[in-house]
Amino acid sequence: MPYLGSEDTERELRRALCNPHIQSDPLRYRNTVLKVLRAMSQGVDVSGLFSEMVKACATADIVQKKLVYVFLCSYAALNPELSLLVINTLRKDCQDPNPMVRSLALRNMTNLRLPSLVEYVEQPLTAGLRDRAACVRRVAVLGWAKIHNLQPNSETGGGDSYFLSFLTFK
Repeated sequence: MPYLGSEDTERELRRALCNPHIQSDPLRYRNTVLKVLRAMSQGVDVSGLFSEMVKACATADIVQKKLVYVFLCSYAALNPELSLLVINTLRKDCQDPNPMVRSLALRNMTNLRLPSLVEYVEQPLTAGLRDRAACVRRVAVLGWAKIHNLQPNSETGGGDSYFLSFLTFK
């Protein structure tokens, strides 16, 4: 991609993310997502691409999911309303048969660090404590610690009592 100004770069990336020909080719679409992250790491403001990147995380490609989740966690604070869409996608990923996808979804759900989304995160974290895969349980324990640091004086749902009994008896 030639050097473009910030607005031109964002416009070009949006056009590429919305192009049906690129979307139909998984490798080209992943490379477009990678270009968005490259622009982000170079200091270009690509926060306007948040909704397109939310759509991009609905894929079976775990590499693309990781790339998109890095973007979403970086810009979630700037788009708290659209972050609710991310939570819905992450909650669906918490039901995935692959434990790597489940742990990735839980980790990124707690990395959003938005107090308004805590109520949506509690149920998947509690379910993660009961998961059969150790990597998911580990992420769930760390997630509860992040939630507690985010809202130290609040009473969370039934998860805290289960979390404490999990640590005490298991």
